[in-house]
Amino acid sequence: MKLRIVATAGFGLLLGTWAYLDEWSYDQSWSLHDTLNNPLVLLALMGLAVLTGFLVSRGWVLLALLAPIASLAYLQSTGHKGPDGISPLTSPPGIFGLIWFGLLLLLGISASVLWSSVKEWRHRRNLRSP
Repeated sequence: MKLRIVATAGFGLLLGTWAYLDEWSYDQSWSLHDTLNNPLVLLALMGLAVLTGFLVSRGWVLLALLAPIASLAYLQSTGHKGPDGISPLTSPPGIFGLIWFGLLLLLGISASVLWSSVKEWRHRRNLRSP
């Protein structure tokens, strides 16, 4: 149970920090935005989302999405504009990111449920064999 809570909180903090720095650095002159949007960084973050959903395997792992919502809401409250000139939280990239990572977490939960059912099926099949 503790691993599930730590994994959810840790992934939430990581995702919230990534969302904050990604939106904050969009109009900066240095390359933090480019680094955060590097395909390897994004693939690692997506893999962590699926792995977190798999390890936690509970619906409340979606609470990890509260961290990027809070960080984007904070940026919006300070008057920061998103990439398309509107608020970071309600901009299409912000909404898409939240939906995308929610779907990846759900994919991890689905994989965990499938894995558990396959293990249970194999266990029942081995008990029946002579």
